[in-house]
Amino acid sequence: MSKEKQANQELELGFFEPALGLIITNLEFLEDELQQEQQPVKELTKILDQFNELEAIEEFEKVVAELVNLTPVLEQTIFKIVDADQAKLLSYLYLANSIATNLKETALLMQIAGTIETKLEDGIFENNEENLVAEYKTLLTQFANHEYQEILNDLSTIQYQEEFKKVLNILSKEQDFDDLKEGNGVLMELFALANPVSNNSSYLTMWKRLNNLEGLFTVITFWEQDSFEDEE
Repeated sequence: MSKEKQANQELELGFFEPALGLIITNLEFLEDELQQEQQPVKELTKILDQFNELEAIEEFEKVVAELVNLTPVLEQTIFKIVDADQAKLLSYLYLANSIATNLKETALLMQIAGTIETKLEDGIFENNEENLVAEYKTLLTQFANHEYQEILNDLSTIQYQEEFKKVLNILSKEQDFDDLKEGNGVLMELFALANPVSNNSSYLTMWKRLNNLEGLFTVITFWEQDSFEDEE
C-alpha cells in the first residue's frame, strides 16, 4: 500500500469512529423518546443494531441507505406525537441522517478527505492529526459560508426575524470554525422560535439544512476532542 493511500485511509478512519458514535447516539435518543411515547421502533432498532455491529466500513453505506429509506416513516411517526418536542425529535433524526450521508464514499466528508490527500501528496503540510483537523475546519468553513449564503437567498420560503437574517449574514463571511458552530446553534434557536414545527417542505428543508451543518461541525469537534484526549 502506498504511503499516500495509507494516509488517506488513516484520515477517513480518524473521523469515522466519532462520526459513527454520533449517529448511534442520536438514533438512540430518538428510539428512547419514541418508546416512551409508545410508538413503533422495530425498524429503527434494527438499523441501530446494524450500526452498532458494523465490522467493515464497506457495510456502512448499506445501513445508511436503510436509514434514509426509513426517514420519511420516522418523520410521520414524530408528527403523530402531539405533546412531544417535535423539533428536538426531528433534530435527532436529521443529525444522524446528515452525518451518515455525509460519510458516504462520494459525499462531502470523503470529498474533503480526497482534497486533503492531494495536499498531503504535494507536501503542502505535514501529515499529523493537528494539521488534518485544522484543514478539515478550513474546508468545512468554506462549505458553511457558501451554505449560509444559499440560505440567505432562500429566506422568502420561511418566516424569520431580522436577527435571524443578521446572524446569517455574519456567518456567510465568518472564518472562525468555532464561531460558526456557535452561530449555527443560535440560528437553530431563532428558526425554532419563529417557525412552529410544520409538516411542510419549506420548514423541513430548512430544519434539515441547519441540522446538516450542525452535524458537520459536531463531527469535527468530536474528532478534535478525541485526538486531544489520545495525546494526553
